[in-house]
Amino acid sequence: MSAHAALAYIDPPVLIPSAPLENQVVSVSIDGGLCDGFIEWPGYPQVIQTGNSVRLVVYAQYVDFIDFCVFPAHNITVPIGAFQSGTYSVQVDRFYVDDLFGPTTETLATIPFEVSGTESVVALPSSSFVSLLFLGLGLLLVAASTMRRHVLSLFANSRSRNGIMAG
Repeated sequence: MSAHAALAYIDPPVLIPSAPLENQVVSVSIDGGLCDGFIEWPGYPQVIQTGNSVRLVVYAQYVDFIDFCVFPAHNITVPIGAFQSGTYSVQVDRFYVDDLFGPTTETLATIPFEVSGTESVVALPSSSFVSLLFLGLGLLLVAASTMRRHVLSLFANSRSRNGIMAG
C-alpha cells in the first residue's frame, strides 16, 4: 500500500502569473503522473465563473492498481480568463470515474488571488525642497570649480604676457 501512495501524485495547482494584472490572462498549472493522469475528454476542462469565484474542472484518470500506473510525469496548464481589478478565488477540481465508486469529483485546491489594476510604479520626488537644495548646491559647486579654473588660467596667461615666470 505504501508503494502505491508513492507512485500516485498530483502536485498542488499553481496560478500563472502568481500576481496577475488587470485584463491579463490567468492560468492554472497542475503537475501529475504515474497513477494520476489528466486526459482530454469532450467537455473538459470546464471553467465556470460566478462573480469573483471561478471553478476549474479537469478530466483525470486514476489507476488503483500499481501494475497499471503508466502515466508519464506531465503538466497541464488551463487558461481560466482575464479579470478586472479585485479579489478572486479559483477552486480546482478533478473529475474521474472510479471503478468502485463511479463518477468522482475531488477538490485539489482553492487558490485565492488578487488582480491589481496596473503595475506598481514608484514616483521619485523631483521638486521637493530637499531635492532642489541638493540640485542648487551641485550647480553652485560646478560653477565655482569652473570659475576657479577660468580665473587661474587668466592669471597664468597674464603672468606669461608680462614676462613673469613661475620660479
